[in-house]
Amino acid sequence: MILNEKGFAISTILYGLLLLGVLIMSLLMSTASFNLTTTRDFVNLVEEDLNLTADATLPGSGSHSFSGSNDEWEAPNTGYYRVRLCSSGICTEGVIYLVFRQKVYYSISGSRVKFMFGSKKDNNVLMYINSNTDYYISGGAGSNVVGADNFLHSSGKYFINAVVSSGGSGSSISYINTVDAIKNSHNKELEADKQIRFIKDCTTSSKEWAEVQVMSGGKNVASGKNAATDLGTHIGQNVGFLLNDNTRDFVKLNETSCIVVDIGVDMDNHSYYSIDQIAVFARGGDHTTSVSADGINYKDLGSIGINKTNMGGANTGIYYNAYGI
Repeated sequence: MILNEKGFAISTILYGLLLLGVLIMSLLMSTASFNLTTTRDFVNLVEEDLNLTADATLPGSGSHSFSGSNDEWEAPNTGYYRVRLCSSGICTEGVIYLVFRQKVYYSISGSRVKFMFGSKKDNNVLMYINSNTDYYISGGAGSNVVGADNFLHSSGKYFINAVVSSGGSGSSISYINTVDAIKNSHNKELEADKQIRFIKDCTTSSKEWAEVQVMSGGKNVASGKNAATDLGTHIGQNVGFLLNDNTRDFVKLNETSCIVVDIGVDMDNHSYYSIDQIAVFARGGDHTTSVSADGINYKDLGSIGINKTNMGGANTGIYYNAYGI
């Protein structure tokens, strides 16, 4: 067969297009191979970094005593830490979860002591104390606030085992320490599947109550719920003051020996709250506090291994912490 000039030209174009196609396919395959290798390397680096971060520990101790008027500290590993701040003879204390290299800040100005995270700004304050009449512990009972939303900081970070107690003053006893025994330390009787709904507090002494607070996930789940006495509705008096977030409006209930709080079900309406802390703000030292799922059969908190801590100062009463730490 004789190839004329037109046939030669067409053949050249076809071979050129074929060669171009081969080059393009080679380029695409090379690019895909490069992307696959790069992605695999990146995933491996991220995995390695996460593993290192999870197991990382910064040099130095997991304990730190705050000093001076300002101090900064970096969490040496991911875990739980106990924070204690003191001012004018009163101390606030609680356990909080921090991640590796989380920076926290401490400041003292006059009698006001602050604990902050992220930056030294007031909107990052998680705990502060200014004598025994003005203090705040994110997620802890007894904070001097009005309104349930104010118990939990906007960051979602909160303390467990939060208490207010008598103590020294100044920065020498303000500190942060690691907590090692957090795992499985939550009392099983107070978990959600135990269906704790009712809290009853009884006394034979002064019979003066101000508030009952039940903390779960940093929120006071008793706020605005239902309260009654062992006589049902208190004679001639509404007992709603027991659940109004005011820990200082003490009222004497002469006709009754017990008050009862019904926290109901959670917002999903299908399970009960897992309780972190119960606080009864009352006067008199002979109080017995118990919990129940049905409002009939009660268990004394002491009988199920919950220790109580007496609080003093303006917020007289008792703390019951679900965590054994």
